[in-house]
Amino acid sequence: MIDKRLFQDLPFYEPINRPRGWDYRGRSDYHRVDGEKWWKRVERNIENNIGKSFSMAFHYYCKQVPKYQQKLFLDKFDSPYSRWLRYYVDKSGNIQNFNSSNRYKGQYKIYSDDYKVYWKHKKFEFLNTDERPHWNSINEYKQLYHGTIIEVQSKQDSLYRAYKRKLYLKHKALVKSWKQDRKNKSLEIFNKSIQSQKEALQKARELDILKRNQAGFDEDSFKGEFYHGRKNKLL
Repeated sequence: MIDKRLFQDLPFYEPINRPRGWDYRGRSDYHRVDGEKWWKRVERNIENNIGKSFSMAFHYYCKQVPKYQQKLFLDKFDSPYSRWLRYYVDKSGNIQNFNSSNRYKGQYKIYSDDYKVYWKHKKFEFLNTDERPHWNSINEYKQLYHGTIIEVQSKQDSLYRAYKRKLYLKHKALVKSWKQDRKNKSLEIFNKSIQSQKEALQKARELDILKRNQAGFDEDSFKGEFYHGRKNKLL
């Protein structure tokens, strides 16, 4: 892992300060530069410098892009949000590529039910259990683990298959519970709506009766003679 705070002290770090509108096109920081997509430029610069100086490669990249895009190069080496890092810097300061055996080593892991990650501040020794610290301050924390991890070499391993089956059933139960809760909530909202409509209708009827009584009428007022269903007049 690389401490990003050390990047500012690299001997070949020469950022360019071009205007933000340079080939910006009103979108985000991930825009094209000179017609080339940002990820293609990053990959090309790294692949062309495998086994060569990281400082020189980063210096060369910084001369091609705006300053706010330089972090895209660094994220390829040390991104706390990525599980698939392909490159690293060796002890000699050269860029190296993880080979296939190293890249997928330990990929199949079985976590215990009580497994949890804690972040303990190195200086103040307080624990952060809610979320991962921001990458700017991640080096100020020490990672602690609770629980156990079992690594297997193949996803066809019986333990790993049982573990994935357990996760699937757990996820399925959560989805079913979520759907049922949503259904119950919708039904509750519907019943409340019907009840409020009935109450409003009842209040309207009571108000009509009150107005009728105040006018001196009763429930028998305005009622005509009962119609017997025949066209001829009653005798």
